[in-house]
Amino acid sequence: MLSANKRNGGGQIYNSSENNSELKSQLILEFRSTLDLTQSVKAEMLDRLSEWCCVFGVTAEAIAAKYEAIAANNAANSLSEEPEYILDTLRMRLQSEFDIALQAKTLGQSSFLSIANTASQPFSQQHTQKIFNTDDVMNFVGSAGFNAKAKLRGANSQHAKTMSSGNMTSAASALQRAPIAVPKEYTLTNTSTLTLAPKIQSQTLSHPTVAFKDRPNKGKVEDVFNSHVPLKLNSLNGLRTLNNVEISLPPGQQMDGYRYMFDRLTEKGDLVDSRIQELSLTIDSWIHQNIILKEAALEGDTMDEDVIAVAKRDDDKTPNFRALANPAIPHHTRFYTAGRIVASQSPSDLTSLQSSNSTTQKKVAAVADKLNADNLMLETCRALGGGTRVSIALSDAAVSSGVAFFPGMVVGLSGVNPSGNLVHVDRVYEAPKLGFPTSRIDEILRMYDVGKNGNVNVIVAAGPFSVDGNGLEADYEPLREVVAVVEREAPQVVILCGPFVDEATYAPGKPGYRYAMRTEDVFRKMVAPLIKKMAEVEGTRVIIAPSTRGMESAWVAYPQPPIGSNVSSGVGGDVLRGLGLRELVASGKVILVPNPVQLSINEVLISLSNVDSLMHLSGEEFVRLPATSSTPNTMQSSDKFVRLFKHHLSQRHLYPLSPPPISDLYFALDVTRAYGGAASLQAMPDILILPSMLRACVRNVEGCVCVNPGMVVKGVSGGGNFARICVHPLEVERMKEQIGGIDSGIENGGGGISGKRKAEETDDAVNVTPVASAISDHSLEHSVHSRCRVEIQRI
Repeated sequence: MLSANKRNGGGQIYNSSENNSELKSQLILEFRSTLDLTQSVKAEMLDRLSEWCCVFGVTAEAIAAKYEAIAANNAANSLSEEPEYILDTLRMRLQSEFDIALQAKTLGQSSFLSIANTASQPFSQQHTQKIFNTDDVMNFVGSAGFNAKAKLRGANSQHAKTMSSGNMTSAASALQRAPIAVPKEYTLTNTSTLTLAPKIQSQTLSHPTVAFKDRPNKGKVEDVFNSHVPLKLNSLNGLRTLNNVEISLPPGQQMDGYRYMFDRLTEKGDLVDSRIQELSLTIDSWIHQNIILKEAALEGDTMDEDVIAVAKRDDDKTPNFRALANPAIPHHTRFYTAGRIVASQSPSDLTSLQSSNSTTQKKVAAVADKLNADNLMLETCRALGGGTRVSIALSDAAVSSGVAFFPGMVVGLSGVNPSGNLVHVDRVYEAPKLGFPTSRIDEILRMYDVGKNGNVNVIVAAGPFSVDGNGLEADYEPLREVVAVVEREAPQVVILCGPFVDEATYAPGKPGYRYAMRTEDVFRKMVAPLIKKMAEVEGTRVIIAPSTRGMESAWVAYPQPPIGSNVSSGVGGDVLRGLGLRELVASGKVILVPNPVQLSINEVLISLSNVDSLMHLSGEEFVRLPATSSTPNTMQSSDKFVRLFKHHLSQRHLYPLSPPPISDLYFALDVTRAYGGAASLQAMPDILILPSMLRACVRNVEGCVCVNPGMVVKGVSGGGNFARICVHPLEVERMKEQIGGIDSGIENGGGGISGKRKAEETDDAVNVTPVASAISDHSLEHSVHSRCRVEIQRI
């Protein structure tokens, strides 16, 4: 009999086929500080938690600790008040840990019996749990006529588990209510031979609880930025017939296609080094101006520039570091340096990783090499330290002030290195951010001429746009809901971010999948007509950005050129004709942009990156929050979203993480293009848009309005979110009155010069019509954060 015995922290054995009242009592005790499981309405939660203890082999104490950790990580995002969300996250984390632990123990094994024996070993040093005991497995194998099949989760996210044994009713019921999968690379093919066959990994999606049409909280506004700024929709103002915005793309973006993985390694290495050097020079300049010169002034030392600076070299291409020093040589006194954060790896791990072709072993090694306080290293640029790597140790002073690192992050450090092998860090300096863009006053006056509506309304919706329905028509119901919003509100701009034909749920021509149509046919018949409806709204233009998950784009790596692009310049007309977009693009009502993209809508600079960099950074980030909440540095902010958004801004890049996580099967980074300028910020954006699976939200990060619009579809058929942006104009009439006296400068308001103003970090005291300081060329900053309203709404 397969009993699936478990032990709690106190050593008591629980059997999944019995009423585990003692386990539930212990769960109630462990959760007393977070959930009151004694309430009748929490009975289902208590049942689920007790089942997970049995299924995943964890104690009540361990599962309560994981729950509290998830709630604490999301406390700043108001997610701690949503137990259902935390329980879903907890279940996925338990599933992931279960898979990784079991896969790690099955490496080199060739029988199900070996899996059972290794599964009986401890998952961790803290909790010793048993999945199957030896007697259970022998009874399981010896049962005559017993046939067990475990199928992986397919593209339609359905689980098939057949257990035809009268003695396993309770265990099978528990597994069915708490859906888990066998290790993703193996499936049981024959109970007599007990061999393991490889399986292709597929995305893990949440099983839908309700149909999309029955989704809860339809139209609910979940977050509002600048709630005191009025929302003025074009449909309410009777301005449907005006197309009064100018859309432009600055040069230097990935507009043409390219051949992925056709680059030399030396070229990629040069680009990585160039990025480290560029940010190191900006950190060097900041430290020199704000620390060294000020300290010299306090000491009364005039300090000639020639003494401070490193001796000039004959080669003008050699950078001149005035404050930074090579961290790989001994420094007995405090010094400054800069470089890229990386994780160290032991030689034995490298040897085993290089000699193995197992995806599982690489995944386990990647988990082991996640950033932590013990494996931090700093990689310098060639000009500063010859590209060497040196270990770093965070002192109590550095930790008390707070730190936030991720792989690929370029930072400045100060400390000592007595031996030359380990830098003892006492402070961390982030790279200074770029300046805000400015516009000429006469250009702004032209954009907001008489007779044109001053407000700019934008709808942002990110895919996937299809659900697991009964056919193609039902599948794209979420996109039709977006069309209804556009027809009702008539915004000037609609930004649609792929995927439109999602690779995670669609595979043409393969048996067992829902669709047999080609990608072009699905897009032309289901997606293009809905895009056409939006483009037919008077005064509305549609911007389409591709996604690495979207099968409608032939370009699989990030950054991506616009949909339909060729390797040579221009967009392929045949490709667009097959997608049903050729006429729409030719009319100018639909604009195809790359991913990522930086574009201007009137004077407003918007940066958009349609890859889940927030989720990627969240999983790789190493954080130590400051000892006191009064620390002004938002690099270590307790608000996780503020930190994640700020990483993009301070690193001046729309995908700052390097290397990307291997857990995302639908993302590939082309270093040559990403570090060659296609993903680099050209200026501090007025609005930064980063669609993510994380909770949709809006944050003001030092004057930049950072928006996560969420996804229109969450899970398989759950209703998601979209974003509505309303930007009010600058005070045009006042600028007209004062433009004659521009030489004396416009009255100082909430703005400044070239991004030097101190950006507000809160949403309070916002002026709808700010007046910026004028500069000699009649330009001013946009101060969009003080005159825009952003809403996150459920679809």
